[in-house]
Amino acid sequence: AWLVDLFQANILPRMPNATLHLVTEAGEELPNVVYHTGITDEQLSLLYRKCWIYASPSKYEGFGLPYIEAMSSNTPVLASPNPGSLEVIGDRECGILAKDEDFAQRLFDLLTDSDLRAQCAKAGMKRAEEFSLDCMLDNYESMFQIMVRDS
Repeated sequence: AWLVDLFQANILPRMPNATLHLVTEAGEELPNVVYHTGITDEQLSLLYRKCWIYASPSKYEGFGLPYIEAMSSNTPVLASPNPGSLEVIGDRECGILAKDEDFAQRLFDLLTDSDLRAQCAKAGMKRAEEFSLDCMLDNYESMFQIMVRDS
């Protein structure tokens, strides 16, 4: 609801053609807000690839899988600082972390700056590769080898 309010108050007046797509239960019918409920993994993947920005003002995200999914879809990420976003994005250039008071402006910046979007998308793709199955398996194998060697 907070993102919908932010979009209606801060983005839509300046960008009347913008559309906010939400993957959640349907909410109040509002101009330029589209709800996607009960979608398949393929539909979610398509949404990630089609959107300009993945914006998540989540107060808590355990690991940050949605950020990695967006990044691997070549989609720039804007997120609130939380454990998952800090783990995945941190102080890297692969996404933007914004506090509540800055979120609307940072979203507007990304929407209006194609170079910034491209930079975040490119760095995000590279960061997402670090979480690929092959990389994760290599990391676990290295960790296990260290544990065996040190025991």
